[in-house]
Amino acid sequence: PPASGPRLVAAVRRCLGAEGAEAKRRAKLTRLTTLLLCQAGMALLDMACRGSHLALSGGERAIRYALARAPLSARGEATEEAWEVRADYAAEGFEEFLEASSLEGPRSCSTGSSLRR
Repeated sequence: PPASGPRLVAAVRRCLGAEGAEAKRRAKLTRLTTLLLCQAGMALLDMACRGSHLALSGGERAIRYALARAPLSARGEATEEAWEVRADYAAEGFEEFLEASSLEGPRSCSTGSSLRR
């Protein structure tokens, strides 16, 4: 739905404490976080992952996002707040795939195939 974008931004701002007087101070954090939570962000993350980069045909996709404060132990010596953005991607039931580095066309596969990142 068209309203999902504004709702997502509002939810991210609430989670980051980037509302009211804090909105301007946390603008870069909000911008980076919303980038990671969009389709372009998923593409960037996919390129950073090891393994083949595939275009899939058919089946279903699910993306789950989580935003949480980083535990103190993960922050090292940093005194600033730290955040973890997690994105889990799952594709199932696809019928064909095309590897990005391949010069050949799409290849068939079992609809029982799945991909998780």
